[in-house]
Amino acid sequence: MRLTKKKAIEITKELWDWLAETGKNKPDWAGWKKYGEMECFCPFCKYDSQQAKVDEKLCTHCPYFEVFGSCLRVGTPFVKWRNARAGKDSKKYAKFFREQLEQL
Repeated sequence: MRLTKKKAIEITKELWDWLAETGKNKPDWAGWKKYGEMECFCPFCKYDSQQAKVDEKLCTHCPYFEVFGSCLRVGTPFVKWRNARAGKDSKKYAKFFREQLEQL
């Protein structure tokens, strides 16, 4: 599936709504059957890879990166979500990440 920036944001919001609701992991999302598999289970990563030119740095075209910088920086909601072990904490940090997506 070829993604537009708008579609990547839409799918990402849908995914993170589900993560915030369930506290589960990205690979468990049923939406992958609808949208297909994506790099790192992330529509932004897929969009970025589709836009990138040869030898271009990763994340250059990522909608999240454009506004917030790398999602992998220490202290970001994504990193806190990724490091959370309990469903309750996973839900909390997924909600924080999802709230950031509204600014894109």
